[in-house]
Amino acid sequence: MKWMELLYIISIVAIMHGLFLAGLLFSYRKGNTRANRILGLFMASFAAILSYTVVYDSPLVFVCFPFLFLLGPLFHFYVRLLTRPGIAMRKRDLAHFAPFGLVFAFMLFCAAGGFYNDISGREPGYSPVTIIYWSIILVFVQVQIALYLFFSWRLIRAHRRRIADYFSTVDIINLSWLQYFMGALLLVLILAVVLTIVMPGMGFRERECDMAASLFISLFMFAMGYRGLLQPEIFTGTAEVPEAEAGEKYRRSPIDRDEADRYIRELRSLMVGEELYTDPDLTLDDIAGRISVSRHLLSQILNESMRTNFYDFINGYRIERMKSDLRDEAKAGRPILDLAFDAGFNSKSTFNAAFKRQTGMTPGQFRRECRSG
Repeated sequence: MKWMELLYIISIVAIMHGLFLAGLLFSYRKGNTRANRILGLFMASFAAILSYTVVYDSPLVFVCFPFLFLLGPLFHFYVRLLTRPGIAMRKRDLAHFAPFGLVFAFMLFCAAGGFYNDISGREPGYSPVTIIYWSIILVFVQVQIALYLFFSWRLIRAHRRRIADYFSTVDIINLSWLQYFMGALLLVLILAVVLTIVMPGMGFRERECDMAASLFISLFMFAMGYRGLLQPEIFTGTAEVPEAEAGEKYRRSPIDRDEADRYIRELRSLMVGEELYTDPDLTLDDIAGRISVSRHLLSQILNESMRTNFYDFINGYRIERMKSDLRDEAKAGRPILDLAFDAGFNSKSTFNAAFKRQTGMTPGQFRRECRSG
C-alpha cells in the first residue's frame, strides 16, 4: 500500500471518528450539556475541514475550508461554558460566527459559478479571486484563532483564580488539559499552513503536502478524542464557583480589623485543633459554616488580611503536616505518598509541586536531609 493511500485511509477514519464523537457529545444528557454540544460542533467542524481529502478534485473542496472560521469561536465558547456553566448565551454572540457565514456563502458562490480553477490557483498565474481567497485563509484565520485562543487562556486563568479562592483541591477542576490542547491546536494549524501553502510554493507537490497536513489534523483529532473524553468535565460538568466569589474585589465592604483578627484566630484554631485540612474535599463554605461567617467575608479576610487564597492557605497546613511527618522517626517506614494522602492531598503531582515550591526540595530529599541531620 502506498503511503498516500494510507494517509487517505487515516483521514477517512479521522473524519468518522470526529463525527462519532460529535454525535456522542450531542446525545449525552449529563454534565454540562451546553458545553458538550459546543465541543461536538468543534469536532464536527474539524471533520468537515478534513473532508477536503475526500473531495479534493471537486469544487466542494472549497466549501470545506470556511469551517476553519468556526474553530476559534467554538473553542472560546466551550471554554466560557466550562469556566462559567451558569452564563447565558446571548443573541449578539451569533456575531462571532458571521465570518464563517460570509466566507461559506462566498465559497458556495465560487463553486456554483464555475470559478473553481480561478480560486484554486491550479491554473497558470493567480487571479485576483485566488489572491483574495488565500489572503483570507492565511491571514484572517490565523489571526482570528490566535485571538480566540488568547481570550480563552484569559478565561482559564481567571477560572483558576476563582477556584483557588473556594476549593482546597483544584487539580481535577483547573482545566490544565485545555492549555495543552490550545498549544497543540495552534501547532497543528501552523503546520497545516506550512504544508499546504508554503511548501507547494517552494516546489513541493501540492497533493502530497495536503495529505501530509491531513495526517497532523487526523492525529490531533484522535488525541483530542482520547484525552478529551477522559476529562471529568465532559461527563460530570465543572464545579461552579458562587458568583459572590467570582472575581469580586470587595471595593464596597471594608473589613473591620478587630473582627478580621478574631476570625483569623478562630480559623487557625480550627486548623490546628481539628485538622480540617486533612479533608481533600474541604471548601470555603465548610470553613465559613464552622466559624459562622459568610463565605464572602471569609474570602475577603484571606485575600486582603492574610494576603493569600483559600487553596494556598489550606495547602500551607498540609505541607507543614508533611514536614512534621517526614521528620517523625516513627513514620520513617511509611511511603511518602501515603503520608501525603493523610495530610489532605489527593494527587501525587500536586503534592510534589506544592512541597517543592514551599521548601525548595522534593519530599524525598527533605526526608533524607532530616535523617542525615
